[in-house]
Amino acid sequence: MDREGVLMVGGMLRMDQAATVPAARMPTKLVLFDIDGTLSPNGDFAACLTKAAEEVLGITITPDSEKARIKMGSTIGQWVIDATEKAGVPKDRVREIADSVLALAEEHFAKTLAASALKPYEGVAELLKELTARGDVVIGIVTNNLNGVMYLKMESNGLLAYFTTDGIMESASMLGDKSGSMKVAISKAEEKFGVTFDRGSIFYVGDHVSDMKAGKAVGIKTIGVGTGRSTLGELANAGADIVVAGLSDSKTVLAFIDAGKVPQKSRCT
Repeated sequence: MDREGVLMVGGMLRMDQAATVPAARMPTKLVLFDIDGTLSPNGDFAACLTKAAEEVLGITITPDSEKARIKMGSTIGQWVIDATEKAGVPKDRVREIADSVLALAEEHFAKTLAASALKPYEGVAELLKELTARGDVVIGIVTNNLNGVMYLKMESNGLLAYFTTDGIMESASMLGDKSGSMKVAISKAEEKFGVTFDRGSIFYVGDHVSDMKAGKAVGIKTIGVGTGRSTLGELANAGADIVVAGLSDSKTVLAFIDAGKVPQKSRCT
């Protein structure tokens, strides 16, 4: 799918999100997901961003600087704005040039995905299918990816359809942080479905310590998965309510979502 096609999908999704929800569906739980390292690999957008920054700004984005961005929880858009300023671009042109870098990076990334599509991690599609079949659950995406990149990734990994009917998708985009995006996604879900979700019934599923910290900052439950950038121990230390090796462990994940607490293992007496 080309960039225009992806943006069209995004527009259709936004119109769908504004549609009237059938009265029969009154959800009580909201389950939000990170993308990279949680649902599927990241597809190395960082390499595309590095290439674009070199072509437009003449600067190099090193792996260490990308790791630092992730550790700080900074959005890609804000990071590029900061890098553009540091490159000496006049203040009145910073946003324009930063937008050029990001647009070019998206073009490079679209070509990369066309050549090699992303594949969801084991058990992800099955878990999403189970959740979307329930009348009491709304699922959503909250990511620090750019809006266009979010749709590119979800279309490439084959999971976009799970979120286009009764889902919520929120990108931190140019400004903001993940906790702020979580708040926006929660508000959108509550407005769409005409309900107020108890914070103990909202869950964020992510692979990085910054995901766990962002969820805790908003006061929601967090599920750490070990398929990405942080270890299970790091996720637990960052405040994850539960940790699982991957979303293929759907039994544990679903039990936690249902009960809102860590499932107890049975004991022989």
